Amino acid sequence: MTERPGNEVAKALAKQVSDEERADIYQYFGPINEEGLKGLQAAMGDPTHARAILVLTTQGGDGAAAYQIARHFHRNYERLTVYIPLSCASAGTFVALGAHDLIMDASAIMGPIDPQIRKHDEICTRESALSSQAALRALGDAAYKIMEDTAVSLVTRSETAVSFKLASEVGANLATSLVSGLASKLDPTVFGTRQLAIDSAIEYGNRLIRVSNNASEDTVHHLVTEYPSHDFVIDFAEASELFRNVSEPSELLRLYAMNLYLPDGIAIVPDEPAERPDQEWGSASDSDRPVEQSEALKAA
Repeated sequence: MTERPGNEVAKALAKQVSDEERADIYQYFGPINEEGLKGLQAAMGDPTHARAILVLTTQGGDGAAAYQIARHFHRNYERLTVYIPLSCASAGTFVALGAHDLIMDASAIMGPIDPQIRKHDEICTRESALSSQAALRALGDAAYKIMEDTAVSLVTRSETAVSFKLASEVGANLATSLVSGLASKLDPTVFGTRQLAIDSAIEYGNRLIRVSNNASEDTVHHLVTEYPSHDFVIDFAEASELFRNVSEPSELLRLYAMNLYLPDGIAIVPDEPAERPDQEWGSASDSDRPVEQSEALKAA
């Protein structure tokens, strides 16, 4: 866990934000994992305020590490605010559930939690724990469609000479014979493993909202189970429906976050900064640094 290249403007802005918001300011960029958790714990030190603001940008990672990050803030601060300037998905949404309030840029996005597990009989491939449930739904829909189409076709073409009851039995038998071969290939052990992952995700989320009180158990269940894909976009408007306390950043906080993503040699400063450094240096942009490394630090 290393701090980014020096950005004196961002440091000065962090101090201003800390004073204005009466909060300690933290940054976390990259995948959520054990390394990131340890880096954040090492960076925390002694709190100087009762509130912490975590500027969070992540595409996800380890749900257990995300839960521990949120709980670590709970143990050290009375209030946690998560600010999402760009994107926060999957395991990052766990951290957001632990926040007493969320701040999002109008164009920022979140993503569903969607627990991932190792794909059966694969080493490095992971897939959604919800895929088995989706397969069952697809098989059920296909079987019903076959039964319905067969029954309606028999009754119509026979000009009601074939009763609907008989036609339905024929359709049901046909659907069973066609779908049973596929259903027999579904491993119940895999289903059980995936259901445990889903249950664990819901339990982590419920434990976090019992502290933050910023969402309901229905919201947790929705974030874990109700989205069709891992990269489904949750925008500001939808996040405002899911969470109780969601707002846009102050101009100063937004300006601070903007400076974190500027390339070297470029900085944006407020009209009347409290501290203007002799040199204005930006930090490496997200696209210029390795995404497999997490960066966590206390900014002010």
